Amino acid sequence: MEILICDDHELFGHGLMFLFENADFNYNLSYAQNTKTCIEIVSNSRFDVFICDLNLGKEDGFSLVEILNPHLKETKTIILSAYHDEGLLKKARKLGCFAFLKKETSFEELERVIQSVNTSELNFQSGTILNGKNESYEHPVFKSKFLLSKQETIVIREIVTGKTSQEIADTLFISKNTIDTHRKNINRKLKIKNTGALIKFAHENNLST
Repeated sequence: MEILICDDHELFGHGLMFLFENADFNYNLSYAQNTKTCIEIVSNSRFDVFICDLNLGKEDGFSLVEILNPHLKETKTIILSAYHDEGLLKKARKLGCFAFLKKETSFEELERVIQSVNTSELNFQSGTILNGKNESYEHPVFKSKFLLSKQETIVIREIVTGKTSQEIADTLFISKNTIDTHRKNINRKLKIKNTGALIKFAHENNLST
C-alpha cells in the first residue's frame, strides 16, 4: 500500500512513518514537509492513502487537498488535526476526504480507518462539541476569548473567500475605510499580522463556512 504523509512538523511526520514501518502490514511510505514538495510528489506518483496535517505552516491542509483532488480520485485522503468542530468536519466531507481524525488518534485506529472500505461516522471524529453545540464564534466562550463583533466575523468570512477590502465594502454596503478599520481591529484582537494567518484562524475556528 502506497502512503504519502504531509506534515510540516518533521518530528511528528517521521514518528508516524516509524509506526508504519514497524506495522504488520506492508506499507510503502513517502513524506513531504511542505505543500510545494507534496504537490510535486503527487503530480508524479499514485498513492492509496494521503495523510495530511490540517495546519501546514502558513498554509492549510484543506487548500492543499483542493489543489490535489484531481490526482486523488482513487486515494483515501485523511486529515489529521488538533482542532475539531462540525464546520471542519463538514468541509472535509465536502472535499471528499475519507476521514478527519484527531492527531491524538491511536495508530491502531488510524490503521483501522485505512483498511476500511467505506467512510463512516467513525472516520469523522469530532472533539470540541460543547453541550451539543459547536465551539464556534456563536459560543460565548469564543466571544469572550476573542472579543470579535458580529460585523468582524462577517468581514473575516468575506476575507476567506478572497475578496478585497473594496469588494467586501461593496457587498456590505459600507465604506472601504470601515472595512480597513475592521481588518486592523481583527488583526489586533487575534494578534495576527497577515491574511494567511487570518485564513488559518478562520479554518481552525469554524469561520470559513
